Amino acid sequence: MECKKTQYASEQLALDDVKRIGDKSSRSTIPVRAYKCNHCDFWHLTSKENRVEKYIRELLCELDSLKKENVTLRKTSDSGEKLKIKIDSRVAELMKANETLYKENKKLRSDNGDLICRNIQLKSQIEKMSTNQQNQSND
Repeated sequence: MECKKTQYASEQLALDDVKRIGDKSSRSTIPVRAYKCNHCDFWHLTSKENRVEKYIRELLCELDSLKKENVTLRKTSDSGEKLKIKIDSRVAELMKANETLYKENKKLRSDNGDLICRNIQLKSQIEKMSTNQQNQSND
């Protein structure tokens, strides 16, 4: 199937034209991006925004708005809300400290296990030495 739109052999050629037209055109509708056509397998220009990029931009605007609202709420919140924020922060600190202690405890248990093994080895060596001394005494 052949399209009626201008066909570009590569994305780069199409994007070069998007830039050229955008820089020089005084038209009310100008192309903003290139897309690969499913019908003719060539590249075309469109003035429509990429829906995903548009959605991302909208989400970023909403996020910015929510951040501003959050700042306002924190400034105007009552002491109970401020206390909750402090408690949440303290809980996070304690969880981090707990994680550190857990790791230290795990390391100490591992070291303890190593020491127990070494103790058993030393006892075994002592018993062998003691048996050898007894055998030498009896000879």
